[in-house]
Amino acid sequence: STDINNNYMPIDSMQQLAMGNADPAIPLNYTGNLFDPTPPVGGALADVVTMFYNYNTQTQWQYDPLSGGYLRFTDMADGTGDFYPALDRMTGRQLVFNNVVILFADHQVLNGEGTVIDVALEGVRRKALVFRNGAMYQVWWNTLNGEYEQATGMDRPIRFEYEDGTPFPMAPGNTWVHIVSNGMSYYQE
Repeated sequence: STDINNNYMPIDSMQQLAMGNADPAIPLNYTGNLFDPTPPVGGALADVVTMFYNYNTQTQWQYDPLSGGYLRFTDMADGTGDFYPALDRMTGRQLVFNNVVILFADHQVLNGEGTVIDVALEGVRRKALVFRNGAMYQVWWNTLNGEYEQATGMDRPIRFEYEDGTPFPMAPGNTWVHIVSNGMSYYQE
């Protein structure tokens, strides 16, 4: 209750919240993204990706060829720089994701303490990095209204695309998305 950055909402409460927000009259539309098990050409080697939020908050991703995904590690906010496996609290297994995405977005601080921040995610197209299959790709994320949105009045999820607007092929599976400010630091190896 004293940490503004954590919710730790029980799973059943999250399910109830999601069900309460679902409208069965509106079909979900996940079009606009492309999934392909074959990695696209042109990626830069990225076996390890480290996200630096501040001195006491860092995350690291290590590519695991056996699973075809990135294993998630976090620091213990103790200033040592040591990383420890991030575990799923329900299964006890280490978190692994087939795609790790870094979205660069404009942030606006809305209060004097810097604890309430508006992140510009609607109706924009900005740079992003996608990590998949041990490689990093410089792409774009897009929430601009396209033909589908204009014709139906309904939104689609964030789309990932090349600079020319063609869809970028994400790896089939799960995706972790970091939403960061435009000057955020990251390191790849």
